[in-house]
Amino acid sequence: MRTGSAAVVLALAAAGCGGTRYTLTPESNTQTQENVISVWANWVKDKGEKFDVDLRVKNLSDKMQILYSDDITGSRGATTGTIKHARLGIGERTIDIAPGQTKSLVIVCIHDGEPSGDFVIRLGRIYDNPSGDRKTSGAVVSEGIEWRLAESTLE
Repeated sequence: MRTGSAAVVLALAAAGCGGTRYTLTPESNTQTQENVISVWANWVKDKGEKFDVDLRVKNLSDKMQILYSDDITGSRGATTGTIKHARLGIGERTIDIAPGQTKSLVIVCIHDGEPSGDFVIRLGRIYDNPSGDRKTSGAVVSEGIEWRLAESTLE
């Protein structure tokens, strides 16, 4: 009975793993705002009606930073998508990043149809955290950082 259950679980997991995964190098896709933040992806997986991306966000400042999951948006070409966070779960989430720290965010961008064009993830606002409590936002230190990967680089 256990062997059969394990086989079903593996079959279901394999069925959800469609699409083409592209491994990237940081040098090929990093966006940086000097002394504030750096953003790049380790991989992107094109699944037609959605894409997954392993986005890395590094705090380049000497202060704690905060961003909110609701401030992250995405698109594929001209088609805006709905963002889901594979590891964050449900609800408003505060993403805190210590000075020099790199966070990994596995993001899913779901859109209608199967659009083409560049893969885009935008970080709306990044705040400082003067209290150091990892949840209370202070002043906006950056706005509109955009990670973009041209579809043509994957062909």
